[in-house]
Amino acid sequence: MPKDARHTAASLPISADANVKAVHPHIRHKSVTMTLGTYADLFDDDLDAVAQRLHDAAAVAREETADQLRTSEPNAESFIGRAGAAGQ
Repeated sequence: MPKDARHTAASLPISADANVKAVHPHIRHKSVTMTLGTYADLFDDDLDAVAQRLHDAAAVAREETADQLRTSEPNAESFIGRAGAAGQ
């Protein structure tokens, strides 16, 4: 496969969020590491998107935890513990 065709065959699917493990055999790289090393520049823009997705996921997790705490039924031990602490 000519070098330009290989580059196109790799860069188009990688830019379209294809899994590198699925791409590397088609461009005849011996390892995913080689593909990642060669096409690392295609992933620079992804770092901001990944950071945003992690931030969003953390916000959702915090909100779900807060919702669970607001809506959970108190158990007898937590009620007794609070009543005992209030009387001290």
